[in-house]
Amino acid sequence: MPPKRKKVSRTNSKPVLTSKVSQECTDEIEDDTLSREYTVHCIRDHIGKPGSRKFLVSWVGYPGQDTWVDEEILREDVPHKVIGYLNRKKIKLVGGPPV
Repeated sequence: MPPKRKKVSRTNSKPVLTSKVSQECTDEIEDDTLSREYTVHCIRDHIGKPGSRKFLVSWVGYPGQDTWVDEEILREDVPHKVIGYLNRKKIKLVGGPPV
C-alpha cells in the first residue's frame, strides 16, 4: 500500500499537523518491510476499535506522507511495531498475539 502522493509547495515553512498525532516516532529505523517497496518507520496514531483499528504509519523515505493502514496488515507484517506502539500508549492487545 504505497503512500499517497501530495503536491509539495516550495516555501520555507514547515508542514503543520492538523490532528493530534503522536510525535513518538523516535525509534531507530529498522528494516520493517510491509511489501518489498515500503518500509515502516513508526506508527504515529490509531483510530477505531480493536479488530477494526487503523494505524497512521510513517514511512522510511517518504517524510510527510503518512498513511492509514489496517491493523490486520501491520500485525502480520510488522508485529513488533504494533506491540511497541500499543505498549507506549498503554493499550491492551486484543485478539491474541500477532501472527
